[in-house]
Amino acid sequence: MRVRMGAFEEGTVGKVNWNRVIIGGVAAGVVMLLTEMVSFGGIFNEQIKAAMAALGKDFEAGGMSQFAYFLAYALVMGITMVWLYAQLRSTYGPGPQTALKAGLVVWALVFLAGGLGYAANDLWPWSLILIGLAVGLVETALGALVGVGVSGVMVGATGAG
Repeated sequence: MRVRMGAFEEGTVGKVNWNRVIIGGVAAGVVMLLTEMVSFGGIFNEQIKAAMAALGKDFEAGGMSQFAYFLAYALVMGITMVWLYAQLRSTYGPGPQTALKAGLVVWALVFLAGGLGYAANDLWPWSLILIGLAVGLVETALGALVGVGVSGVMVGATGAG
């Protein structure tokens, strides 16, 4: 009897269960999207609107097409994060610490690198860049924990994905 755990098939090095990666990644992406909606659509909305107005843009004019971009962005981050967890798991072991490592890598590649780009081009004030970095750190940590948790809930599922 072969037992399946997390995003890997036990006994098969490197065999990723893509069904679990995608399901966990979607869960992570939804958590991250909701975190951004609460943060930038609510708590820090005035700061975002002011920064976008300074660029001659209306933050809220995008409607559903803007939402679709943010959704795709969050899903790509979530799926990448759960896949990265599956890769890191063989080195660091399963669990929340490894999930947070995957989240930190995604945070650095997306939020830190993006924040540096905003700063280099003087697109947003430093206060808003720092808010973005902090929100990004929270959302990737929450997304990693939820995404990995959801992908690992399906212990005993069949099929390598």
